[in-house]
Amino acid sequence: VARMVSRADLIHSVDSLRLLHAIDASAGQAGKQQKILLEVNVSGESSKHGFTSAELSNVLEEAASLPGVFVSGLMCMAGLRGSIDDARREFELLRQLRDSNQTANCDNIALTELSMGMSGDFEAAIEQGATIVRIGSILFENNDRSA
Repeated sequence: VARMVSRADLIHSVDSLRLLHAIDASAGQAGKQQKILLEVNVSGESSKHGFTSAELSNVLEEAASLPGVFVSGLMCMAGLRGSIDDARREFELLRQLRDSNQTANCDNIALTELSMGMSGDFEAAIEQGATIVRIGSILFENNDRSA
């Protein structure tokens, strides 16, 4: 964690309270406030990491008390086995969670970023308000999206 805090502008996948506290401690030692995204498991798949939708408000409350972190937004990964419509619904859920958990008068929570969507579903993510998409395989592999 300390190496990430010293090098990263934004840590994308904070998926546990243990990691949240470790980042806060490392950032405090480094004399900085680390920007992070909280990972939410919107698909409910056991293979996915992240906080549940029901946990999110309590996690944000906890994060508000940690001066070494700045919660810039939320991130998710759509389910592996679902259709593009399933992914769209999951991205919509993350957007709704962001909208319903906006924290007024909190210096270290903004929730301006939504990191969702990968090479196969980024268009649906953008439709639902993604500000960050992860499209590595479409850039670096020989993908034919029409197949």
